[in-house]
Amino acid sequence: MFSTRLKLLTILIGLFLFSLPQNINASSPAPSPQQPYPHQPSASQNQVVRLIGQIGGINRAVAVAGNYAYIGMGPRMVTLDISDLTQPVLISQTIAFSGIVRDIALQGNYAYLAAENAGMIIMDISNPTHPLQVSYLDTSSVVNGLTLVGNYAYIANSGSGLRIIDITDPSHPFETGSINTQGTAMDVTVNSNYAYIANWSSGLFIADISDPANPSQVSAFDTASYASSVAIDNNYAYLADWNDGLRIINVTDPANPVEAGYYDTPGNAYGVVLRNQKAYVADEKSGLRVIDVADPAHTSELGYYDTPGTAFNLVLSGDNAFVTDGERGLRIIDISDLDNISELGYYDILGNAIAVTYQGNYAYIADGRGNLRIIDVSDPSAPTALSSFYTNSFTYGVAIDGNYAYLAEGSNGLRIIDISNPSSPSLTGSYLTFGYAYATSISGDYAYLADGSKGLSIINIADPTSPTQTGSYDTSGKSYGVVKTDSYSYLADDTEGLRIIDVSDPTTPTEKGAYDTPGNAHDVAKDGNLTYVADGYSGLRIIDVSDPTNPTESGYYDTSGDARGLAIDSHYAYVADNFRGLSIIDISDPVNPTEVASYDPPGGLYNVAVDGNTIYLANLSGGLYIVAYFPHQIYLPLTMRK
Repeated sequence: MFSTRLKLLTILIGLFLFSLPQNINASSPAPSPQQPYPHQPSASQNQVVRLIGQIGGINRAVAVAGNYAYIGMGPRMVTLDISDLTQPVLISQTIAFSGIVRDIALQGNYAYLAAENAGMIIMDISNPTHPLQVSYLDTSSVVNGLTLVGNYAYIANSGSGLRIIDITDPSHPFETGSINTQGTAMDVTVNSNYAYIANWSSGLFIADISDPANPSQVSAFDTASYASSVAIDNNYAYLADWNDGLRIINVTDPANPVEAGYYDTPGNAYGVVLRNQKAYVADEKSGLRVIDVADPAHTSELGYYDTPGTAFNLVLSGDNAFVTDGERGLRIIDISDLDNISELGYYDILGNAIAVTYQGNYAYIADGRGNLRIIDVSDPSAPTALSSFYTNSFTYGVAIDGNYAYLAEGSNGLRIIDISNPSSPSLTGSYLTFGYAYATSISGDYAYLADGSKGLSIINIADPTSPTQTGSYDTSGKSYGVVKTDSYSYLADDTEGLRIIDVSDPTTPTEKGAYDTPGNAHDVAKDGNLTYVADGYSGLRIIDVSDPTNPTESGYYDTSGDARGLAIDSHYAYVADNFRGLSIIDISDPVNPTEVASYDPPGGLYNVAVDGNTIYLANLSGGLYIVAYFPHQIYLPLTMRK
């Protein structure tokens, strides 16, 4: 009882703190009614779902000034002290904004953030240990990138094209002009009177900005792939053009751009910067590539460094390249000797969160890149990264039983991690299946694996140091989710829906029944005689399995997104609805389920775990979100409600 009350008190204090203005200088002018400060994701306006805490998120943005690097970490800007390049140290971070930070530009004492749906956010960084938000501009579309020249910010505003913002007074930015680029504006750079926009599937767009109030189209050049970043050097525009690598466009006559050369990088070129006739490319799948572009018609690679994550962007500072490596944080690369490019240091983060579960004061995250992340959530308002275990494989699912974490690791099958000391997890045992493990359910001496190519695999874990396969059942679909209760395993089997497997004899599992849901079954949960399926674009399906040989649908709720994960607690279903966020559905009447609340953070939700009124959300690009649900606006935990 004492621990329950302490947790409740912690949550209520956290809610109080989140309700206060964050990172705002009291002397700063208030925003206009049309430009509210984006303290929390938009769904926080929902009176029954409140943001408690957040940690981690993908790194797509970086800017460097002196001894400080400013990076995007999911929905936050993080400031790192890089006076020792081998060991960057976090010294401050902003609140969680309502968009993923995709680009950062610095000018004087200010950092300008491109924060997707949160618009452009301006931070005072005169004191790097305590950045202060001074203003915010809602651009009505996704802000992908920006550049600063003089008193103007030029914004690549997705489907809304190029927006030109007067930032003479950073506390009161306002739009002076815009132009539709007839594509998806991803990045922008400016040279003289022209703005060059990487326009995704529409290639390069060139605008005359000599009159900021009336920008006009000069020309467009359609590349074969997806232009995501652009840099200008002399008479050439350099496009990071996704799977077509680096494209070099002669813009001597901006009205008539022509391709002058290219270099096909081994992966997907996403970011590019120029220096001394060299193009430095962030290649999503193969890290940093350095290309000699002195003769655009005859390019060649001078060197590379394959980063461990997903390289999105980069900046150069001195002899170093600072590469945003997606789910693996910031990598600092020494480029002084191109024949021997090496990593100096890095700042690791909790990036992608694919699956989440909890036990006691800890949340356990499968981050998709071969990592088990352990987060201390004893104070939900201030979750802290406690430890990690690296497996060098894709980790899709995690289950906890006693002192062990069981990881579903794709082609590497099952891995068992000793978490008796959460600060120092260690490998206990593993079993290499012949399929592709996506999820696992633990019951007694067995682990039941949802196998993407083999259906169900049953692993004997009585001796966790030496697991062995006991039995298997090959379904005709791809199993993504599994739950084992009583004598049955229930599989979410993609296009085949719900499969019910009798595992009373683990050596010879047999199919008992099946129900073909209308969508793509991704996850499954069971409560009593009802089984719940997260069925992709068909939402939540509720299946009566009182007769396992003849399952029938009791009811359904068609969520607005792509139902990927779910958890059942009391008479609520919590659905991770991918890009539509969290949907909370009242299932007390399974024939007529109804949505009672929602929460839509930036990024895609893939998985959810529930502990009373505390909800842990695995956010694909936003890390771990912790929210609290208060039914009927009564601020009491579900465990204390009558």
